[in-house]
Amino acid sequence: MTAVEHLFEAAFGAAPNVTVFTPGRVNLIGEHIDYSGGLVLPMPVPLGVHVALATGGSGTDRIVSDLHPGSAVELGLTTKAQGHWADYASGALQMARKKGWIKGGANIAITSTLPAGSGLSSSAAIVVAVLSACLRASGQLIADTALARLAQHVECDFIGVPCGIMDQMAVIAGRPGQALALQTDTLNHRLVPLPDTHDVLVIHTGITRKLEDGRYGARRGEAEAAAKVLGVPLLCQMTTEQATGIE
Repeated sequence: MTAVEHLFEAAFGAAPNVTVFTPGRVNLIGEHIDYSGGLVLPMPVPLGVHVALATGGSGTDRIVSDLHPGSAVELGLTTKAQGHWADYASGALQMARKKGWIKGGANIAITSTLPAGSGLSSSAAIVVAVLSACLRASGQLIADTALARLAQHVECDFIGVPCGIMDQMAVIAGRPGQALALQTDTLNHRLVPLPDTHDVLVIHTGITRKLEDGRYGARRGEAEAAAKVLGVPLLCQMTTEQATGIE
């Protein structure tokens, strides 16, 4: 029995119907580029998020995590984001109900090896993992790009973080040992093998951050303001002449 299955059974007294794993990601090229329509190069990391799910048609969602020990958090089916750690899972469940993948409430267990707030996209991993679990429970299939867009909507519209699409695409379409070359305005992407003669070392400084603290949104606002001054829809669509003409 895996750790997430053990946590689920301990919390809810039964086995889950579905378990999924979603990795975190580290970005090699492209911070703050994805919402400007540019080319980014993220890669998945071995650490990530496991989610176990069962749906029972109840009137609430119950969510438990090994990162927040204690009793399960119980939320209404239409509860708005409230600055709680369970908001990401709650928002994903509400999106899954909107798409018809699940009906009624769900029981969710989450285990994670990603340090929260470390910049390895733990939030995107949770949202994608919960959506993927609901999708698998429904027996339906959708394109990676469509799943990434839904996960982005959860973070933007439910959590309130005006994020780009890089993190969601990286944890969905990325593969171990390969980087994901992603053109973020079109979502065209391809896998790029990494040399096996090198290792990628990720060092956690110990300083944590939250995307919803406002600074991320401020940077995006600045990029959008610059694009407006240049007369382009996205900042990365400016021409060489426009770029060289900036004083």
